[in-house]
Amino acid sequence: MPVTRLLKGPGDNAAENGQAIVCVGLALEAEILISEFPGEIGGGQLPDLGTVLDRATAASCKGVISFGLAGGLSPELGSGDVVIASGVVGHNGSFSTDDAWSGWLLSAIPRALYAPIAGVDAAIVPRTQRRELGMRSGALAVDMESHLVAQFAARHGMRFVAVRVVIDSMHRKIPRAALACVSSTGEARMSALGHCLLKRPADTLNVVRLCMDWLPARKALVNCCDMLSASVYRVGL
Repeated sequence: MPVTRLLKGPGDNAAENGQAIVCVGLALEAEILISEFPGEIGGGQLPDLGTVLDRATAASCKGVISFGLAGGLSPELGSGDVVIASGVVGHNGSFSTDDAWSGWLLSAIPRALYAPIAGVDAAIVPRTQRRELGMRSGALAVDMESHLVAQFAARHGMRFVAVRVVIDSMHRKIPRAALACVSSTGEARMSALGHCLLKRPADTLNVVRLCMDWLPARKALVNCCDMLSASVYRVGL
């Protein structure tokens, strides 16, 4: 998880207006946040998140947001659809989200869905496994960070919400070349992608389709950013 960011509500009085941490897992998600919110207070890999949350608590930060892309677990969801988590289900347990905070985001983000999100430690590629995970967990989307962020938030007694944008539908075939080009810090390495496609040229069309999926997903991420900062103020963090 390469970046964690501090958001402040409108105005200059942080203690009065509130603050929250936004956690993302990919560099391209971080770039969107950086362009919208310049107040970074920490970063690094996920094991460092506990230290970041300690610093955030000392800075009067009372909330944590898991934000970014997700894979669809329902055939009705497509690229650009937004899921506000009603809860997060992972191997480390189930975690509830803050009702008031989630409710405000749900009302503020057009056509957002309110449903569980599944958290996994490794990308689920086969469509049959996605279908099984959706049926077993009741989740509409899956990502690789929300369950870990939720666990940290619970340990620190912080309010927690998850806002996830679907990039690929349940039936989209995820090329292994696309997964192989993402580094451990969440950065997309184009040289690695090119190398993988030389070995697996059959993945090329699916990579192109995934790139096309990114366009509506990115638009939705940018639109959601506007609501994240406003929500911190509105719910009184």
